[in-house]
Amino acid sequence: MKIKFKYTYYVAFFILLIVSSCKHNNSESSFFRFNINSNLTTLDPAFAKDQGIGWCTSQLYNGLLQLDDSLQIQPCIAKNWEISRDDLTYTFYLRNDILFHQHAIFDGRKRYVTAHDVKYSLDRIIDKNVASPGAWIFNEHVADSAFTVINDSIFQIKLRHAFRPLLGILTMSYCYIIPHEAIAYYGASFRKNPIGTGPFQFVAWKENEVLLMKRNPDYWEQDSIGHSLPYIEGLRVSFMDSKAAEFLEFSQGNLDFLNAIDPSYKDLILDINGTIHPSFINKATLIRGNYLMTEYFGFMLDENAAYTPVQKMMNKKLLEFIKHKGIFLSKKKTFVKNEILQNKKIRQAINYAIDRESIIAHFRNNIGIPAHGGMIPKGLAAYDTNYIKGYYYNPDKAIQLLRESKYNKEPITLYTNPSYSEIGIYVIQLLRNIGFNAQLEILPPAFLREMMAKRSCTFFRGAWIADYPDEESYMAMFYSKNGSPPNYTRFKNEEFDKLYKKVLNEHNDSIRIALYRKMDQIIIDEAAIVPLYYDNVIRFCNRRVTGLTINPLNNLDLRKIKIEK
Repeated sequence: MKIKFKYTYYVAFFILLIVSSCKHNNSESSFFRFNINSNLTTLDPAFAKDQGIGWCTSQLYNGLLQLDDSLQIQPCIAKNWEISRDDLTYTFYLRNDILFHQHAIFDGRKRYVTAHDVKYSLDRIIDKNVASPGAWIFNEHVADSAFTVINDSIFQIKLRHAFRPLLGILTMSYCYIIPHEAIAYYGASFRKNPIGTGPFQFVAWKENEVLLMKRNPDYWEQDSIGHSLPYIEGLRVSFMDSKAAEFLEFSQGNLDFLNAIDPSYKDLILDINGTIHPSFINKATLIRGNYLMTEYFGFMLDENAAYTPVQKMMNKKLLEFIKHKGIFLSKKKTFVKNEILQNKKIRQAINYAIDRESIIAHFRNNIGIPAHGGMIPKGLAAYDTNYIKGYYYNPDKAIQLLRESKYNKEPITLYTNPSYSEIGIYVIQLLRNIGFNAQLEILPPAFLREMMAKRSCTFFRGAWIADYPDEESYMAMFYSKNGSPPNYTRFKNEEFDKLYKKVLNEHNDSIRIALYRKMDQIIIDEAAIVPLYYDNVIRFCNRRVTGLTINPLNNLDLRKIKIEK
């Protein structure tokens, strides 16, 4: 109790010091300041299911492996590794100089990472009692008793079948390494008392308000000339859910980083060509590159999907929320219909009716790439519109297909969320122009995802961000044996399923790429989705900060940034 009291006192003092510094001398702070647009629910990597948690946990922990900015697998806690000839056994050789963050639970001793910590951390992911949302990364792939400690510095993973994406998966936040003592000491409270090996160390977290981290003085990585990382003294994370408020704080110099663009401010910070607006040139720099994210419209292809009035799916509290937000809901006649979109010609007509170039130009300030290929985005090897033939804007072709389908003005409803309402309205007008009886439903994001998972919307806006740098992350969305998520469309195709199984066991990368392209073409030929655009990572950075980079997974690497004082 005495140790715990002293530690709590130290933390409280440090919080007062940092908050005072940030409040009274914000422009000269040595802390990097960024915002997350939703409340942080945990700092336990086993529950790192969204971008905000991933950004924060990546500062506090390390995994066996890591990605560079080109998405190449690099050593981390594992200095090297071997794969057996049958691709079923992965052996990792660990560094012996990596320390967990200094903490009272270690009784003043230095606590080095061993293979036992790796086994403990990965076992937690598949432990049903832990109930990690990341269990899917190993389920069905790893063998029974998959994780084995050979000795303190050698660790093995055994698979049921060859699964080439495994190395990429091991770079995910779910796979970060923690000490067993932390769980033994904190239990469920570990979520707000993280202990890792990362470049920054936890200081304090006041939920919904601020998270503070300081530089880890024992961090093991160095730059190319031998300087210890990270360079900066700490991080300050805020949790404003309002994009407008976040933009205002960035404009006033109170935040160092702004991620992506939002319709509420895009014309203030970007010109029509996607370059930084003249009024911001002296305040911020723009960093832009490929993003492994595909925006699309999906079709519910399960002909047995239930017919449910949208309003009946909502509880009273949700209906009051929608009314308060001014979100449009059509009248009680809005039912989930499914027969119409079972017709492939109608789905193809919708694909030809949508002007992707105009969406990028007018609603995205030319940020992104019109999706004239398949589901696989630019940035992955299988992306190539010379091989994957998608859809271009062709209203005459759309009208022809609509006539051939014998469409009889049955209503078609597109479900989207408020952030994409402008694009949704534009798409509805394009569909009406060629003869569709189309309407729009705008729903809260969480409720829309629930409807998609429950097969309760037949035409919906979706977005898929790769969890790891492999085309399999996208093709898994269409494998018939996968539930929802990721298979929101309930796509089922025998040839596709055979190719999916085949590609998992293929050793040759060139053959794997060819198989992925063939699979992607099947999705497009069947018009299971409407690919809209492949997004860009876009970051605005305060000019006092240098060294901030990007990568196609939009990970946040703050080890090498510097701040002008």
